[in-house]
Amino acid sequence: MTVEWPGADASALLIAAPACPDASRGWGAFLPLHALRTDQDWGLGSFADLAELGRWIGDLGGSMVGALPLYPAFLDPPADPSPYLPVSRLAYNEIFVDPTSLPEVGASVDARRLLASDGFRRRLAFVHGAALVDYEDVSRLRREVLSVMAASLLGEASSRRDELCLFAEQHPELLAYARFRAELDARRPRGDERPFAEPGTVARPSTVGYHLYAQWAAAQQLASAASSTPLYADLPVGVHPEGFDPLWAPHVFVAGIHGGSPPDLFFEGGQDWSFPPLHPERMREDGYRYFIDIVRRAVRHASYLRVDHVMGLQRLYWIPEGFDARHGAYVSYRADELHALVSLEAYRAGTVIVGEDLGTVPAGVREHMAEDHMLRSWVLQFESSAHDPLPTPPASALASWGTHDLARFEAYFWGIDIDENERAGRLSAAEATTQRAARESWRAALLVALDAPDGVGDPAAAALRGCLAHLAQSPADLILVDLEELWGERQPQNRPGTGPEASNWRRRASHTLEEARKDVETVEFLRELHALRQARPTDRTAALR
Repeated sequence: MTVEWPGADASALLIAAPACPDASRGWGAFLPLHALRTDQDWGLGSFADLAELGRWIGDLGGSMVGALPLYPAFLDPPADPSPYLPVSRLAYNEIFVDPTSLPEVGASVDARRLLASDGFRRRLAFVHGAALVDYEDVSRLRREVLSVMAASLLGEASSRRDELCLFAEQHPELLAYARFRAELDARRPRGDERPFAEPGTVARPSTVGYHLYAQWAAAQQLASAASSTPLYADLPVGVHPEGFDPLWAPHVFVAGIHGGSPPDLFFEGGQDWSFPPLHPERMREDGYRYFIDIVRRAVRHASYLRVDHVMGLQRLYWIPEGFDARHGAYVSYRADELHALVSLEAYRAGTVIVGEDLGTVPAGVREHMAEDHMLRSWVLQFESSAHDPLPTPPASALASWGTHDLARFEAYFWGIDIDENERAGRLSAAEATTQRAARESWRAALLVALDAPDGVGDPAAAALRGCLAHLAQSPADLILVDLEELWGERQPQNRPGTGPEASNWRRRASHTLEEARKDVETVEFLRELHALRQARPTDRTAALR
């Protein structure tokens, strides 16, 4: 908004924000894209596979399909694949591109020759059969093919090349990102903070062309997946400290500070998440341009969006470099303005917003979420106890058994997570014994509450389905089912506080998508779950709303 009068003028950012779109009663399935396996995958899932998964879930009545954040990561050896520490929240992860469905594969003789070569096919077979994602090898395979295809496209005038040039024109941030990655390829020190706007800053334009082509292909294929199925996307709270965004918008990031969380019941020493936080006043002085851009990018292909650590719209725990998480402090943000920006972009895109409000939640956060029609995150693993094993989730929430950071149902049911914590030294023998006794009491109470038959079949599988059925009949607007738990998976996707030895973010699903479609038990249960969701909440849950 600009106001002018004789001899002077003034301007300000005016935000007129309606509430976020309301969610219709439904359910969705969760499976990380890196874990998604198919008969023809290249060592991890692709955007095309995501679309297929979504169509299958949609055929069973599901409202959405969810994955972990789909932003780019540093995948050169040693790979840093954490989806919650992306290189950028403005760009796309090209490792999920399906090269075989791009038009350039048919137009490039060299690409077809490479795909048919014995050496390439052997390498592809190796990563396809691996139990864990080998990001380094998968990334090399993808890049070898996409590089040839990019060179073919850029080498001759065509309508496709014109489309790529228009894409670069419309997305200067992605052209800059391509230059950033090209400079890293040339082993430019990451500490060099030269601007990325000048065309002459990169010595190898063909490498820039590859990265731009990869971003274009990823954007197109993600858009195609989103057009075929409603996606539940995930917006991380921060970015990698050596990533693109702190160089693209350096004035809004705080150097020498890490975002994190203070000590709590789950982490006695607190957590250092290592990302540089946004400066509350500098981002405001800039008209929130960077913040608007990341939210707009997040909702572009999402029918539903999880906002990681939604409390960060109100305050964030800052930790000075060189200190541990016990020596940080909370810094306040202008919550009204940030909430309004999220609501406005969600309204424009028609995206339902789910706030991740787990952990330490300051006063006023959930009230603000309710005003904006943001859904809460409600996790049964946190709420269930021996005293009340089947608590009822509230309305205006997305309910689930757990999260990607928590123990799988079967591991929790049998206390396997307690054994792991004792072996890792996170629990003493006495503490582990106390927790096992409490878990046994909870397990017995849960089976009684579910009226589960004693000694019949697999009690853990029956209890999981009972818990999910309970959630399905509740007033919660949405419920999310972890597909891997239906297959008895015990290993989590991530063990917070651990390193590469825990294979975090690398574990692949035990079933392929083709096998899942033929799994009668899984299919029948998801159909039953849909029927329960279609019905009104039970008298017991309705009475507790």
